[in-house]
Amino acid sequence: MNSYILQVEEHKTLLAQNRIDPITGDKISEGDEVVFCAGCKSIFLKDTWEYLGGKHCNQTNTLKYIPVSSAKLKLGNDILYYQPTKNIKSTEVEITPLMKNWVYKENDTGKFHKYFFGEEELNLKATFYIISFIVFLILNITLKNALFFLLSLIFVMGFYPFLKDLKIGSYKKNLTNGYKNITEQSFLIKPNGIAVCSAYGIKEVFLHSEKLTAITLSDLGIFFKSEVVFEYGNDKRIRIPLANHLSDGNFSYFLKALAKLSIGLDFPIMLYIKDEEKIKYANQLIEEMKAKFTIESRDEYLRKNYGYLYNYANKIQKLFY
Repeated sequence: MNSYILQVEEHKTLLAQNRIDPITGDKISEGDEVVFCAGCKSIFLKDTWEYLGGKHCNQTNTLKYIPVSSAKLKLGNDILYYQPTKNIKSTEVEITPLMKNWVYKENDTGKFHKYFFGEEELNLKATFYIISFIVFLILNITLKNALFFLLSLIFVMGFYPFLKDLKIGSYKKNLTNGYKNITEQSFLIKPNGIAVCSAYGIKEVFLHSEKLTAITLSDLGIFFKSEVVFEYGNDKRIRIPLANHLSDGNFSYFLKALAKLSIGLDFPIMLYIKDEEKIKYANQLIEEMKAKFTIESRDEYLRKNYGYLYNYANKIQKLFY
């Protein structure tokens, strides 16, 4: 049984919903130990769940994560921008229900979803590999054939991934949204937050824009990282490098995604930009889309952060040309 003791800071969104135990009618409050039915995702006090014999919706499983039911925190399928995470070394985000401040979501792939992508995935994999290994080991001892042992080992290692790929293939045929083009784990920008998802959006963690505390984009040329930094929580940051991914031609596409995200923020996105054309386009987005941008040029950035040394910037730069 998976249970949770509700804390005012960690579970404030849930507590703010004034949920009640569907059996006793008691209000769910701070300090209560609760469980969530895996069938209908209803919340129960732990004592109530035990009174019910640990069973609801004709099943006994409880969720391994706290589901989010607030309409404000819906993930949605509107993807403004995506970028594969394989080269984002500084992004320490796991697609798991245990990510603090992040909303976890699974898109149902249909029949047997829970065995390939859901709660039973690890159990099925472990059971399959253990039973297969034992069966083939017994057969190998009986037959004493090295080739058979090698082939059986290949079968054991490859059969489960093969079934999973078949399931993914069937699922993606029916996709009509922006996830259809996402073939690997990727970072996403949405109108109401940021996310990291697995291939085709089967699993996803989402950070709502209300959790963000600052966003800074730096594109200042030589000696500077070209990146966007998303800050949230207690000094937590996600750094998304841009230099190797965005050319001048599609930088405007990325900036427009940030502009749409900024509309729902309580703070402006800070832009440190060197190129005059990019600065011009950012100002255009402020005018046309009411983007919440604060723009500073490379010179303004150097003057603010390096003070007296800025007077020697031109001389220092000439040494490298």
